[in-house]
Amino acid sequence: MNPENIFRFPSLYEYKNRALSAVNGLGGFSVDALTGGKSVLDIGCGPLQLYYSPERTRQHAAVDNSPEMVEACKQKYPRSQCLVASADALPFKDKSFDLVTIFFVLHHIDFEKWAKVLSEAQRVAKERVLVLDHIRHDGRFRGWLQKKYWDLFDGGKAYLRKDQWRETLKGLSVREFRQRGVFFGNVCYFEIDPLARA
Repeated sequence: MNPENIFRFPSLYEYKNRALSAVNGLGGFSVDALTGGKSVLDIGCGPLQLYYSPERTRQHAAVDNSPEMVEACKQKYPRSQCLVASADALPFKDKSFDLVTIFFVLHHIDFEKWAKVLSEAQRVAKERVLVLDHIRHDGRFRGWLQKKYWDLFDGGKAYLRKDQWRETLKGLSVREFRQRGVFFGNVCYFEIDPLARA
């Protein structure tokens, strides 16, 4: 059974995300200081947002390719604009949002589409793009153990090591790159500047 089938069950997915956030040591992680009072687009919104409060934003929009997740998001955040949309073809004009978040989404997208997804996020952002995702340990055994765990419980398509992340982000204006997480430092956070104005 494909672990990504859980996307059809928002309540179960929400429970899984809360549990994994605790397991990953992200219980206290928040970007509320950045998102408060801003216009924010959440790419791959799922049924809830664990790392900032959409209620504290000036404007909040959320997209996901799962209709079930979008419906759950609408119920949880009724003042938000929640749409079914693809991360590589966002239905918004350039510079529509102060911030764009992509939290634990990229690894569920075919790696060949990452450049387009990041470019789309940069296109609609005025200030920056915030990314939180998995990072694979450099050590052979620990990396193998992480991959086995992710294959069983997450079903993602691409889990990069730090050197692979650096290569993928080459050419982008990355403000910072932090590694965290209790499962061998399995989470990375970074911020990308938006595309320069033409």
